[in-house]
Amino acid sequence: MKREIRLIAGAALLCTVAASGAPAQSLVDIARQEQARRAAIAPRDRSRVYTNDDLRDRGGLTIGVLPSAPVTEADAGTGRAASGIGTGQDDGAAPAADDIPGEDEWRARMTTAQQARARAELTASALQNRADGLWAQFTAMDDPARRRVVERQRTEALAELDRTQAETERLQQQIRGIQEEARRAGVPPGWLR
Repeated sequence: MKREIRLIAGAALLCTVAASGAPAQSLVDIARQEQARRAAIAPRDRSRVYTNDDLRDRGGLTIGVLPSAPVTEADAGTGRAASGIGTGQDDGAAPAADDIPGEDEWRARMTTAQQARARAELTASALQNRADGLWAQFTAMDDPARRRVVERQRTEALAELDRTQAETERLQQQIRGIQEEARRAGVPPGWLR
């Protein structure tokens, strides 16, 4: 332990001596060197620095829309441009304006699925508690006939627990499906909360 402390103290002393032996450079000297370096850079190599004044002169930033992929004769013949293939859009045809559900429909779908999942999780928790309680009863009993009855009840509870857990997973997949469908449809995330 003492050896480690001596090594650490020696390393700290060595760093201090090395740092004090190096010539100190003042901030003024560093600023002059940087100014000379910047002056030496050719004007064509300098990057443009945008300030708030630049934005005020032009009325703010403009956000443009990327152009869509051009339609070629091959795409026009196969209908690829209309379906969005090769343009980064979904492969399905665009739904009609009447087919697009509104905020209330999306919110209702998500709420229904989340409530069903919550009920399944609560049921699974209750079944797990029941199975644990039946196991405690089973281990505390001496009567073989009563133990068989409790074991049968515990087996039934565990089977129901497995079914409920599978239902919970199915409902979780359904929620993920609704979220993915909403993402593809361009639904704002707030509609699903």
